[in-house]
Amino acid sequence: MPSRRRFIASGLAGVSFAIAGCNSGSDNDEDDGDDDDQDEPEVQDTPEPTWQTVASEDGRRVLEDEYWYQRFQLNGSAPVRITVEVRSGPSLDLVLTSSEEFAEFEQGNRFRYNDALSALDNTFLDARDTLSSGEYVLLIDNTNAIEAQPPTNFDDDIATVDYEIEVKR
Repeated sequence: MPSRRRFIASGLAGVSFAIAGCNSGSDNDEDDGDDDDQDEPEVQDTPEPTWQTVASEDGRRVLEDEYWYQRFQLNGSAPVRITVEVRSGPSLDLVLTSSEEFAEFEQGNRFRYNDALSALDNTFLDARDTLSSGEYVLLIDNTNAIEAQPPTNFDDDIATVDYEIEVKR
């Protein structure tokens, strides 16, 4: 007749084998033959849009009673950032407008401009706005046509300007 110890020991051994068998395969990285993973398309991250410079210049000189401009084109709606800094010289009118409105300015007429991307009678502009497609003009004005007034000191008050136009694409 089997002893009690032998009976308990054989029962515990059987239970431990059963538990070990239930746990096998749960941490196994082997292919189980299930091809469900191949049916799902791989998700690729879309790159974030970045600021791209479309025009820039350091040290642009704008003579007194003159203006300078830079044209640029947008093929679709996009965020635009404009930075202008007058390094030396008087305050200027720093204006972003459409090509059509710029033609009005050149004819001496009143014209519309983008308030968010303009600074009148100022030496600094750092602004962002979203624009629709079209041709635009950054106007740097050292005349008395808009708001800034060049000094009346009989000197040629030349402004030296750095600018950058960026589009988020």
